[in-house]
Amino acid sequence: MGRVRYLRIQNFRSIGEPVEITMPERGPLVLLGANNAGKSNIVRAVDLLLGEGWPGSYEPDDHDHHGRSRDAVPIEITAGVSDVVVPLRDGWFEVDAMRWRFDPDQDRRSAFDLISPDGYERWGSNGARDQCFCMVIGADRRLQYQLS
Repeated sequence: MGRVRYLRIQNFRSIGEPVEITMPERGPLVLLGANNAGKSNIVRAVDLLLGEGWPGSYEPDDHDHHGRSRDAVPIEITAGVSDVVVPLRDGWFEVDAMRWRFDPDQDRRSAFDLISPDGYERWGSNGARDQCFCMVIGADRRLQYQLS
């Protein structure tokens, strides 16, 4: 089973400058903070990479761009991973990171790639994503409902 080591987000929603979160080796990651601190945007970034939808076909809305400007620099979300391998016809591809990038100036505007430890990139796959189990448990003002 793969493990997410870190999450790096740049130019996504309220996050402009790169933010990197190191994940705990054991136990859950709990996000706490004031309203409008960016917690939900971090969760959305994780969901974009590891959730049900295919990241390579995601077309961000205006509110997904930092400052709501489509002219801004590219959006990039990267998850560093360990113990993730993808079978190839002639061997295995060791995955060091998964990256989703949206660049309106590129022909391939929305791209989801796997990156090896030596920096080689290849198209992303659900096989790699499936190895990193991710569960989001939301807590709202109805905490009793969440705990029942």
